[in-house]
Amino acid sequence: MVAGLVFVAVGWGSLGLTGRTLCLVTLTVAVGGAAAWVTTRRLRASAEALWTVFGLLAAVDVGAGRSAGVLGLDVLDTDVVVLLFSSLLALGSLVVALGVRRWLVRLVAAEIGLVIGLVTGVIAALAVLPVDLRWTSTVAVAGLVLATLGLVRLRLPVAAWPVGLCSVGALVLTTGVLATAVTLGEADDRWRQGDAPALLLLGAVTLGLAVVVAQALAARGRTGLALLAQAGGGLVATASLVVVALLGQGVPIEVATLTWCLVPLVTACVGARFTTPGWSTGVRAALVPAALPLVGAVLAGAGAAVLGVTRSWLPGWERDVSVRFTTDWSGPVWLVAAVWFGAAAVLAVVACWPPVVRAAAVRTAAWLAVALLLVLGVAVVGVVLEAPVLVVALVMLLVAGAGALLGVVRHGHGDLALAGACAAAVATAVAVLLPLGSAPAAAAVWCVASVLAALVTVAVLSDGRRDLGALAGGATAALAVAGILAWVDVAGAGSRGGALAAVAVAVVLLALASLPGLSRALRVPWEVVAGLTACVSLVEASDTSLGWLSLCLTVLGAAAVGVGLLRRDRRPNAVGGSALLGLAYVTRLVASDIGVVEAYTMPFGLLLLVAGVVRMVTDPRRSSSALLPGLGLVLLPSLPGALVDPTSLRGLLLALAGVVALAAGAIVRQKAPFLVGAALTTLLALRWAGPLVGDLPWWIPLGTVGLVLLLAGATWEARVRDARAAVSYVRGLR
Repeated sequence: MVAGLVFVAVGWGSLGLTGRTLCLVTLTVAVGGAAAWVTTRRLRASAEALWTVFGLLAAVDVGAGRSAGVLGLDVLDTDVVVLLFSSLLALGSLVVALGVRRWLVRLVAAEIGLVIGLVTGVIAALAVLPVDLRWTSTVAVAGLVLATLGLVRLRLPVAAWPVGLCSVGALVLTTGVLATAVTLGEADDRWRQGDAPALLLLGAVTLGLAVVVAQALAARGRTGLALLAQAGGGLVATASLVVVALLGQGVPIEVATLTWCLVPLVTACVGARFTTPGWSTGVRAALVPAALPLVGAVLAGAGAAVLGVTRSWLPGWERDVSVRFTTDWSGPVWLVAAVWFGAAAVLAVVACWPPVVRAAAVRTAAWLAVALLLVLGVAVVGVVLEAPVLVVALVMLLVAGAGALLGVVRHGHGDLALAGACAAAVATAVAVLLPLGSAPAAAAVWCVASVLAALVTVAVLSDGRRDLGALAGGATAALAVAGILAWVDVAGAGSRGGALAAVAVAVVLLALASLPGLSRALRVPWEVVAGLTACVSLVEASDTSLGWLSLCLTVLGAAAVGVGLLRRDRRPNAVGGSALLGLAYVTRLVASDIGVVEAYTMPFGLLLLVAGVVRMVTDPRRSSSALLPGLGLVLLPSLPGALVDPTSLRGLLLALAGVVALAAGAIVRQKAPFLVGAALTTLLALRWAGPLVGDLPWWIPLGTVGLVLLLAGATWEARVRDARAAVSYVRGLR
């Protein structure tokens, strides 16, 4: 693929019409030959895949030929070219299916003939090309008739699924086209042009073909049942299609929307009560085309809500608490509620279907989708109402509380508990994101959300569910920190005040996480939130001065070291705190306009390195992680200057030190110097090579990458073995 991109980018423009034609034809013939050879080897999946690629390449050839005026194709209309191309492929596949004796060849050819008819309809329905749907549907029907007669002639038991694919595919296609036309207000024009009746004819004929073939092959056991399922689905889908088409004849949008909700709901209810083999499966499958208009209406409401939320965020973080949503929704608001809650009702009925009830994973997914639709429906209705942002966010928190209560109370019922937990999580996320355009509203909502999350945490931990308790506890800490920092910003504390507040919150949270009686489920999430808060404080401090940044680093490092020394099980905190203290020291030196920072860091780094070596000698079981503080303080202070000027003396010495550390780690089999040296060497090498690669023509690096990928793919097994050997080598280091 990369080589193809390079060729097209470099050589395609210099080729003439003859060269381009030869390239495309050669590639198409090569793929077709490979497909024919694979078909004769009885490799069905590979044959189907290669013939599909061949059809796509043939379509590209025809399109390119028409653009270049080859064989006078540019004189013909687009719809004529599409119809001629599809007809030739369909008739050719039918001749092969009827004339060749081999079973697999006949089957693949019959599949191609059927799929071509569907693809022709898809090309027409996309409305990207100026195709006359009356012509397209006529030829598609003719191709389907011929291909279906060929299948009956072949008497293939496995011929059920391609027939069903085309029948249901054509019905879904026509329903989707008319639903889109009604949604866009173009149904009247399509009806006057004759497009809608033509598409109705296509759906009716494909349905008739499914029924005919079902009866012709009814004696073949499950094949007949499968085709009866397609016929049943076709009946329901055609009824839905007629309803949708009639809605284009001047029916008010309110009536149309309610019908879009009722048709799939009735279909779902019928599917829940229908138990006849074959037909019941088809009725349930027909819910897909029947629900397409409802899905379109749901997406329309979602689009209006997204636009309203985006407008409320611009400009962001305003000091006004009375920010409201504004949308372009012109219809009644109750239509949005009807659409979203109607979709939830349809999915709730689907969750009660017998096959869905027996499939635990599908049933759970259905109930989760119901909860998601209900929660998002409330949010969409609130936004379309153009209510104040703070009010909608607080309502979403009430929904989150109701979902959390359902999850806690009904924890013995898996689906309901999971749906409640999902609703609570989604509602909380929506409530947290909605007020980003108003700082006071965001601060209030985040504080209320933290209280709600704290109550859920207590309830979940008291019930013994530590995994959910960890998630809820982390959310509690994060929301509380966000609320506090938001109030600090609302008070106008500035960057320095925000940095000090973030440092104080991080230290307090780290101290709370180290309390002896705290549950382990809360300790790690709170420490993670404390680390993120510390990062926020450093970002805020970097906007002021290096002195403030050094102060924040010192306080955070001291707190982490203190926690690590007081609690034996939190010793990694001491390592991280030591790194922060070292970074604070280097930052203070830089703030003091000291050019050679290494003169002040190197002595302490060497002392720490010697201490690490002594620790490893006295304790043979100690890993080389004892060398990390010393290596970091010796090497890392020089890294920023080396990256700015990699050809300077500092950059050369740092690169040499990285190579020495890498070699020493490999010789004495120590992991810490090996990894630090490898990281430094790689980083500096990339920094040196970057300007050189940028000066080359862009296709040379791209071609090199393609060649490397090609070689790696050709020797994939060997490369996998090398990678595994490298990983095992690093793991074996001390």
